[in-house]
Amino acid sequence: MTKQYNVVLVGCGHMGAAHMDDIYYREDINIEGVVDLDPEKAKLFVRKYGATDFNLINNRSLPSSISGR
Repeated sequence: MTKQYNVVLVGCGHMGAAHMDDIYYREDINIEGVVDLDPEKAKLFVRKYGATDFNLINNRSLPSSISGR
């Protein structure tokens, strides 16, 4: 049996897109969700990859330890 990995992508910029393009079609990867400081970037990834928008689930800003603010 192949091990399954559930993935949440943190950061929906250029490198995030590169990572998603690399893992999206892999059978052992399940894209659980995405999160980004820019809600519009996260929404784009939600539409493109069928992921869950973790920004909306939390319904709050990211903690400063994550956001760097």
